[in-house]
This record gives sequence, C-alpha cells and structure tokens, in this order.
Amino acid sequence: MFFRVPFNAEYSYQWNYNNEVLPNATSNILYAKDAGYYRVVLYNGNCPATSWSRQVVYKPGLPKPVLYVFGPNAWYFVCSIDYADVYQWYYNGTLVAQNNKNMYYAGNHIGEYYVVVNDGADRCYVPSDKIIIPLNATALNPAEFNNEITIFPNPNNGSFTIINMPRESGSVYYRIIDPDGKIFENGMMEIRADDKITFNCGMIQEGIYILEIYTNTLLKFSEKLVIKKH
Repeated sequence: MFFRVPFNAEYSYQWNYNNEVLPNATSNILYAKDAGYYRVVLYNGNCPATSWSRQVVYKPGLPKPVLYVFGPNAWYFVCSIDYADVYQWYYNGTLVAQNNKNMYYAGNHIGEYYVVVNDGADRCYVPSDKIIIPLNATALNPAEFNNEITIFPNPNNGSFTIINMPRESGSVYYRIIDPDGKIFENGMMEIRADDKITFNCGMIQEGIYILEIYTNTLLKFSEKLVIKKH
C-alpha cells in the first residue's frame, strides 16, 4: 500500500510509523510494507503540520490449494479450498475456465492442470502444484475402490452407517458434497472396532449427495448418498 500527499518544494516531509519516526522516510510518497499506523508531518520552516493517523491492515492470503484428481473413465479435479471467490483453471498452461466452483471436469483431455485461487479481497492469486493426468494422479481409480464398503441404509434421513471399513485405516477423512461440489460436512472420524462409521446429519436437506472417504489423502470410497426426510 502507498501513501501520497501533494508535493510542494517548500515543504519537507517526515513519516511516522506507530508514533515512531521512520528513518529516511522523507518523501511525499511512502510504501507501507507493514501493518500498523502511519502519519506524516509536513514542515514549512518552523511550522509543522501533522496528519491524522491511518491504519494499514494486511489480510492473510489464502493457503496454497491442493488438487485432488479422479478418473480414469472421465477425469475431474477438486480443489482443497472451497471458499475462494475466484478459481482459474489452467490446462497445458492456458486458462480454460474462470468461475466460483472448486471442481473442474476435464473429461478425457489428458495433460497438465493446475488451479489458481483468489479470495476476492485483493490481487493476490495463489497457484496449486501442477498435476499431469494420468501420469501422477493422486487418487485411486474406481476399479481400485474397496467395493465391500457400503452405506446402510441408503436412502436415509441423515442417519446412516458405513460398514465394512478396513480397520487398518484407523482414522479417515470424509466429506459430503452436493452435485455442485459444495461441501455440506467434512472432518476426521475413527473407524469403530466393528469396522463401522456412524453418521448423524440431522441438518442435511433432502437431495442427492456424494459421500467420499479418504485414507492418507487417497480417495478410498465414493458413493451416491440419497437423503429423504419423509
């Protein structure tokens, strides 16, 4: 951020930061590189004039996004950050989509992908690492899923159980997303001794969702979840 006051050759300038004199800050322009309070004192002979203090606040930027990729019949990407204002999707170095969705459907177009995110508050854009499909896909293919894992009952009213979870997985990351990719609920859960995980999503609305379960950042299970309240 820059501060600027009108230039006058008859004046001299001295900027203060948090009520302390800033060394060598004697121009009519100041770059405020740190958060805090700034003011300037103008001198015309022995007559100083002091401005009001102005506060500078720098908002922390978004963290680096992580891309999860799913395939191989049809490839799509999910960005780990679901609260960004802008998503810029790149394919082989070319911007192919800019929207507010944290998911991108790549279909059968193999190549290099990455996403750049912005929170809408400033001009700071944060890129993800680049992923080449199918060479370094980070998710399991559907054929590698544990097909014994089951949602019961399904449909349900928001209370359901995942059965046949492999106990060696320990704790798992899960998320429930709607068809637009919006996360309804996510978190970590421990697998019970009877190889089950129980969910009680009383606030979930009727509709169709996707339940995903990850172990060590790898997608282990993905299934349609049908919610019916009546």
